Amino acid sequence: MYPFWSQMWSRKGLAFLLLALCLAIVLGWSYLSQLLHWMGLLTAMISTPFALVLLVAPMNAKSPSRIQSAAPPSPGPTPSRSSSTATKVPVTSIPLDKNIPYVPPTLREVYKRLKPKDFEIFSAALIIAQKEGHRFLEHCGQSGDQGVDTKLLNRFGNIVIVQSKLYASTNRVGQPELRDFFGSTYHHKSVYGYFVTTSTFTRAARQFIYANGSRIRVIDGPQIEMLLQKKRQNIALALRDIYQQISVAKA
Repeated sequence: MYPFWSQMWSRKGLAFLLLALCLAIVLGWSYLSQLLHWMGLLTAMISTPFALVLLVAPMNAKSPSRIQSAAPPSPGPTPSRSSSTATKVPVTSIPLDKNIPYVPPTLREVYKRLKPKDFEIFSAALIIAQKEGHRFLEHCGQSGDQGVDTKLLNRFGNIVIVQSKLYASTNRVGQPELRDFFGSTYHHKSVYGYFVTTSTFTRAARQFIYANGSRIRVIDGPQIEMLLQKKRQNIALALRDIYQQISVAKA
């Protein structure tokens, strides 16, 4: 019955017609005989839910006959396993170009693979990789350098000193080392300095850093881990440029 009527009227029109019929039965209830009362009540009970279904049901539903008659899609080429299971590759597993230095993917590998001298250069690369305008100036790392391993220039051309400590995670940096480094910023006439370590800082050291934040910036083990996850490519490019500068300076 429904397919026949749906061809003559729209679904909404049919729904409103059924509701109008129910309304007419209610308004004319007092004029109907007892037999028509039962017929009208039965008509209203059937028409009202049917009208509501017509109004609420989705308009673009396909009929079963159309679904059954639809031709099955032609089989296409079977997707390869690599395309069907492709996922985003973590940055740490992306192989770097052979023309740039290898960068350890984790903090543990940094501590395991790098020697103290290598970590001094690596520390400078960590700072440059953050794209805050720093550029490499020179590698110090000699006795009598007042705890300065490398020097950078900031975006304004001012000197920035860097001290690097390749420490085990249990060997935390204390306040005395930071106090000495604080004095080095004045000795080398730098605007501020970076203290970089593979470990962390004691509570007293962090209080000293907080009190002298304008002249001391720090990068600890957890921060190194984060930079390796997010900026490993930038670190590698910074390392390449630093080694090229050192090679030219020695020539």
